[in-house]
Amino acid sequence: MIKQTIHNLFKNSWYVILGIANCLVSYDLLTNGHFFFWPPQFRNLMNDDRADWIFLIIGIAFFIYAAIDRYSNWIITFLLAVSAAFYTLLGFLAWEHMQFAGVSSMGVTASLCFVMVLVILNVARNRDTHR
Repeated sequence: MIKQTIHNLFKNSWYVILGIANCLVSYDLLTNGHFFFWPPQFRNLMNDDRADWIFLIIGIAFFIYAAIDRYSNWIITFLLAVSAAFYTLLGFLAWEHMQFAGVSSMGVTASLCFVMVLVILNVARNRDTHR
């Protein structure tokens, strides 16, 4: 059983990579309660931990999906769509901080978020939808 699970994780390696990325990003956001600060009137909304917990659950769901290797077009479409939406929002917020609050270090965050969206779109395009 463990051998089969490891085989499934290697077989579905892109889902494992996305799961790791989602878990790491959500952990970083959960532990940093003041990551977003501009505009000040939306600071509490942007730093809300509920969205971070949802993203952590999505990351864990990628692991589970990869490990059990049971094909479901609806489930993987949902996971990829939510991840792409979250990275797009996160990238836009980082870009906004860079442009309007003058925090140039957020440029790396914004760039990596937009690259992750491209990775997710590539995984979605190349996955087997007829299994």
